[in-house]
Amino acid sequence: MDMPNRNLIKELYHSYYQESNLDVNKDFSSHWVHYSNQFSVQLDEEKSILSLSGIGFGDLMTRNPVQQCLNWISHMIHILKHEDKKNIIQLLHKARRICKCAGFSVSFDVFKQILSLNLIMRHMTHNMVNKNRLVFFIIGDGYGLMGSLIKDCFPNSTIILVDLGKTLLFQAYYCQKVHKKYIHASINNINLVNNIEEIDFLYCPADKLNLLSQVFQIDIAINIVSMQEMKPESIQGYFNFLRLNLSKENLFYCCNRERKVLMGGEVLEFSKYPYVKTDQHYVNEYCPWYKFFLHIHPFSKNSVKFLKIKVPFIKKFDGPIIHRLSRLSVDI
Repeated sequence: MDMPNRNLIKELYHSYYQESNLDVNKDFSSHWVHYSNQFSVQLDEEKSILSLSGIGFGDLMTRNPVQQCLNWISHMIHILKHEDKKNIIQLLHKARRICKCAGFSVSFDVFKQILSLNLIMRHMTHNMVNKNRLVFFIIGDGYGLMGSLIKDCFPNSTIILVDLGKTLLFQAYYCQKVHKKYIHASINNINLVNNIEEIDFLYCPADKLNLLSQVFQIDIAINIVSMQEMKPESIQGYFNFLRLNLSKENLFYCCNRERKVLMGGEVLEFSKYPYVKTDQHYVNEYCPWYKFFLHIHPFSKNSVKFLKIKVPFIKKFDGPIIHRLSRLSVDI
């Protein structure tokens, strides 16, 4: 398949799949040490991707027709009770096009990102909406669905994708597959000062984040269920970076588990994320679309109970998810 920037795939593959780099792996939590070893990427002689599969960062590949039907029932439940039905349906149409291009199914993981983006868009200021070029900064975008959807909604924007190098390859592949006519660049191969407004997608491995610092201002930053899988010092590092590089009129959407214990014993608590008193929170609540989901297996330990009886097909998530939409203080 033709790629706008095939060298980007080669670079990420060489750096994070062929080389054993301890300086890179030091940023991995126990969660990603475990799951990243199960990623599979196969390239042909010309370094084009033949196949790739990941684990631990979302389900966009549902093929079972019964599960697909349950997903759409869940989508309809949320649409019917949502006050922004029209906007949600418009975003859903865009997401369906993206999924068709990428080979995804419109799973509940896709739909949750639609709901999150709609919330962000509702709180964008007039200045943001009318800005010549918005800069979005997405931490941990998995298969690149959120970045691709934002680009459909805001064609004249720069999407910066930051992730562990192994996972970033998935975003580099799928975003290029969906958005072939846009400019896709690596943090290693551009002069940011002169070219940031000409770039549509900028890919930055987490271990190269320092190369982005104080080069431009970010308007909107997004993290959805990946800080809950980081080391605490990594979370602190991202907050420090954002406070240094966000514009004054910014938005930061953070959606993560209230508390999660990783397999290596690391404890991540939302209440300990390094927010400060001068941050302004527009939304701060348990996320309503992370309360239940429908699954093909009728009963499990996560089944929702009514009068102490398990309800078939309705599951709860492993723990409560909080989402917070804020304007972060940058003058501290």
